[in-house]
Amino acid sequence: MGNGKRGRSGDQCGSPANLHHSVGHDVHKARDLKIDAKAIPKMTGLVDKNQGKRTPPLAVQVADQLERDIIAGIYRPGERLREQEIADRSGISRGPVREAFRIVEQDGLITNEPWKGQRVVELNADELADLMDVVAALQGLLARLAAVHASKSKLAEIKALIEAMEDCLANQHPMREQIRLAFEAGAILREACGSNRAATMMTRVGRLAYWQHRFLLNASTDWRAEAIAHWRNLYEALAASDGESADGRAHDMVRHSKRFMLQSFGSDAGNRLEPLPDHMLKFPE
Repeated sequence: MGNGKRGRSGDQCGSPANLHHSVGHDVHKARDLKIDAKAIPKMTGLVDKNQGKRTPPLAVQVADQLERDIIAGIYRPGERLREQEIADRSGISRGPVREAFRIVEQDGLITNEPWKGQRVVELNADELADLMDVVAALQGLLARLAAVHASKSKLAEIKALIEAMEDCLANQHPMREQIRLAFEAGAILREACGSNRAATMMTRVGRLAYWQHRFLLNASTDWRAEAIAHWRNLYEALAASDGESADGRAHDMVRHSKRFMLQSFGSDAGNRLEPLPDHMLKFPE
C-alpha cells in the first residue's frame, strides 16, 4: 500500500456509469454465491479517501472495486483475474486495470505469477499462521501504546463495542456480525494508539487479515464467548493504563483466533463473509 495514498501519477480520472457494477463482477457468479451485488459498494471495508473531494483516479476506483469483490467472495482464492476481461466490462482501457492490479497486489489480495498473470492470493496454512503472528505483534504494539495514549472517549467507544458483541452473542446474531464489531473495536484501538506509523502498519495487513476471518464463521457459542472475554480483558488493561498487560492480552486475543482459523483452514466459507462498512480499515490521516 506504499504510503497509504492510492493515487498514482498518470492515472486517468473518471467514473464510468457501469464501473461499480462491472469491475470484477459477474452477475451469475454473484447469484451463485448468494451475495447481493448491489450492496457490495456500500458494505465494503475499503475507504474512498477522496469522498467529498475530487473524483479518485480511475485505477483507484478499479482497485477498490476489485478488493470489494475479493472480500465478498465474488472472486475466490486462487482464481485468475483477466486484465482484458475487466477492462471490457468496465468500458475502460487496460492501462488503469494494470495499475489497479499493482495497487491490489500491494494490499496483499492478489499475486502476480510470471507468465500466468494475476490471481487472487491463496494462503497455505503456514502463510496464514505467519500472517496472524504479524497481526498479533502489531495488535500488541497498538494495545501497549493505547494504554498510554487512549482518551476516555476512545475507551468508552471500545467498551460500548464489547457490550455490543455480548448482545450479539446473547441474541444469537450471526458470527459475521461479531467479527464486524471486533474489527470496529480494532479500528478504534488504532485511532487511540497515538502513532500514525503503527496504525498504518496494521492497516497494511488489515484487508488480508479480515478476509481470513471467514474461517471463523462456524465458531461455536463457547468460542465466541471466549473471544469476547479476551476483548473484555484487553479493555481492563487499557483502562488501567497497563501497557505490558494490554500487549499480552492483545496477543492472547489474536492467538485465540489463529488457533480456530488453522483448525478450520480449507473450509468453504469464502462466500459468506461480508465486506466491512466504509469507515473501517482506513489509513490514518
